Amino acid sequence: MKKEQLKQYTNVIAEHIKNSPYSQKALADKLGIAISTMSGIAQAESDPKLGTLLGLADALHLSLDELTGYTVPVTVHPEVTELSPAQITRIEKSLIQLQINLSAIGNYQQNADVSKIVDYTQDCIQQILNGQKLKEEK
Repeated sequence: MKKEQLKQYTNVIAEHIKNSPYSQKALADKLGIAISTMSGIAQAESDPKLGTLLGLADALHLSLDELTGYTVPVTVHPEVTELSPAQITRIEKSLIQLQINLSAIGNYQQNADVSKIVDYTQDCIQQILNGQKLKEEK
C-alpha cells in the first residue's frame, strides 16, 4: 500500500476518534494500549496494528471498512460491460425462471437431496451460458 493511501486511512481513523464520545485516554485504556500510541493514532501520525484496529472498530461500533474508509476495489470484466440491454434482460429472466424452478423443487420434495438441487442448478446455469432456453420443471 502506498504511503499516501495509508495516510488517507489514518486520517479517517483519526476523524472517527475525534468524533467519538470517548477521550483518547478512555479508548487507550479500553484497548490496553499506551496513551502515546492512541495519541499518535488520533493525530494520524501512526498506523495502528490490526489488533488495535479491531479494538477501535468494536469500541466505536464500526466495521473495519467504516473505521478506515477502505473499500475493496472492484474489477469489472470487459465481457460484462459489453452485454447489450437485451442480453441483460435475457439473463435476468433466466435467473427468475431458475428461482421459480428451484422453488418448485423445494415445494415438491420437502426433503429433497441437496446434491440433486445443486446438479439441477448447475444444469440451468450451463443452459444460460450456452444461450439455451431453460427447461421448465414439471
